[in-house]
Amino acid sequence: MFIINVATNDPFRVIRRFEEKPGRLLAITCPEGEKRYNLIYSLDT
Repeated sequence: MFIINVATNDPFRVIRRFEEKPGRLLAITCPEGEKRYNLIYSLDT
């Protein structure tokens, strides 16, 4: 299992891209004062 942190300005595009992969979205965070979202995924191997 891999844990991946994806930083993006467009979280919906990333979510759609990861829908086809064998993984799960664990968390979505947006640090205060920043415009980038962090999406945390776990990918099964």
